[in-house]
Amino acid sequence: AYNRSFAIHEVLDHFIPEEFAPLSLSQKAVTLIRSIPGVSTVLVGMRSEEYVEDIVNSLYAAQIPDAEKIWIKLGEKRVGSEVETNE
Repeated sequence: AYNRSFAIHEVLDHFIPEEFAPLSLSQKAVTLIRSIPGVSTVLVGMRSEEYVEDIVNSLYAAQIPDAEKIWIKLGEKRVGSEVETNE
């Protein structure tokens, strides 16, 4: 799970502006999704207080420019044991 999370971080960091790099993976995901035009709600799991705090903190992040294009590019990538970051 750690290796997959790290791989996803790397791919996301390749596409999103550098200012978003310090965010946790869940914060990046929620910020990217809520930056897509027309998305007004993002449902997340709240199994623990830590998860809730992590997501609440992401609500303060600015929107990611060109989020919809980034989402499409991410869909074209295979994130797993082999990660491609070439555009």
